[in-house]
Amino acid sequence: MEDAEARARRLRELKERAKRARESGDNEDEAPKIKFRNYQPKSDEFKTAVVQPVKVSVEKELEQVGAAQQTDEIQLDVAPKKPNWDLKQHIQKKLEKLERRTQQAIIEMIKDRVAKSQGEADSTESSGRMLAAAVAGRVS
Repeated sequence: MEDAEARARRLRELKERAKRARESGDNEDEAPKIKFRNYQPKSDEFKTAVVQPVKVSVEKELEQVGAAQQTDEIQLDVAPKKPNWDLKQHIQKKLEKLERRTQQAIIEMIKDRVAKSQGEADSTESSGRMLAAAVAGRVS
């Protein structure tokens, strides 16, 4: 916030200076000043117009960007990994209860199937005995 306020203040000051310069009309008589930002002049008289590179502000900006990226990473870690994580957490108890009931129903179905197959085996054995007795009665 402080950076934004300082930037806004600087912009206002620049606008005021430009407005005053336009109103006074002094700038029309002056020639534009030469500034060499990307060019190294060979003559000595222009070497004073060379603009020195600004390293400190770039380093500060890089630090600020790095700090901002770190805070973004921290905020991402706080967020749930799956979007429906909170929904699963709320219905977990109900799901556990349903899972227990499902397991009990499966066990009952298996027991019924085993009992039914044993009943069929018993009835098969008894019918087999009856058939054997009937066959033996005819033969004798």
